[in-house]
Amino acid sequence: MTNKKQRKKKHKQVPIVDRDGKAVFKVDEGLQSLIQFLFNKGIRTRNSCEDNFDGEGGFRIAWIEFALDAWMGLTSMAFHGNSPELFAFMMNCQVDLLPDDTGFIDQDDNFWEGTDLIWSASVRFSADDIAEFEQLLRRTFGDA
Repeated sequence: MTNKKQRKKKHKQVPIVDRDGKAVFKVDEGLQSLIQFLFNKGIRTRNSCEDNFDGEGGFRIAWIEFALDAWMGLTSMAFHGNSPELFAFMMNCQVDLLPDDTGFIDQDDNFWEGTDLIWSASVRFSADDIAEFEQLLRRTFGDA
């Protein structure tokens, strides 16, 4: 059995830019267009990977960690916004809710636990469907 660390690939990182063209963070090249679109719409993501791990049968799996309120807002918009294709796509994603705290690592590399929880939606779907997800979002937002 192959160790996950051995399978982990490095992906080319490209910038997500703000309205002034300033790079604010980097993402995997295969997710750049989708994450840039989400960023431009004010939809918060925390982490992502264009090929997070191999799924059953060797399928490539894309992963985006959304702020929980952002994922909930997108899901509600798809459901209530007359976008059944986007809603169906989202319902077929694997979604895990993750808590994290507001802690930090200090200059001595000691972790200090935070006082509040930050919830996120860890969303996985076939990497072959990245472009489809973006197109569905663009149509729903009227940007197709």
